[in-house]
Amino acid sequence: MWHTHPHTAAQPSATDRAAMTSLTLPLDDAPARALVLIAGGPPPVWHQWLATGHNPDLYAHLAARTASITAEPPPPQPPAHLGPVQWWPGGYSTRPHSPVPVPRKGSRS
Repeated sequence: MWHTHPHTAAQPSATDRAAMTSLTLPLDDAPARALVLIAGGPPPVWHQWLATGHNPDLYAHLAARTASITAEPPPPQPPAHLGPVQWWPGGYSTRPHSPVPVPRKGSRS
C-alpha cells in the first residue's frame, strides 16, 4: 500500500494505522504482511519533488499480522492540528475558503 502526504510529514496517520491493521487481518484471503510506503514532506521538499524529481521524504513499514480474528481496527481519526477541513476520498483534504467581500454598489474600494 502506498500513498502520499503532500505538504506534511511522511508518517502514518491514525487512518493509515487502521489501514495497516485491516490489510493484515487474520482472514483466509488477507496477506500475513503488507508493505506500507508513504511519500511526503514539508512544502519546500514536496515542491522540489514535483518540480525536479528530487526524492521526497519517505516512510516504509512492513506491517505484519498481529491481531486476532476478533480484533477490529480502530476507526480513523482526522488529525486535530489541521483544523476545519473537508475530507475527500483517498485521504485528501482541503481547507474552507474565506469569503471574499463583494463591494456594494456605490462604495469605493
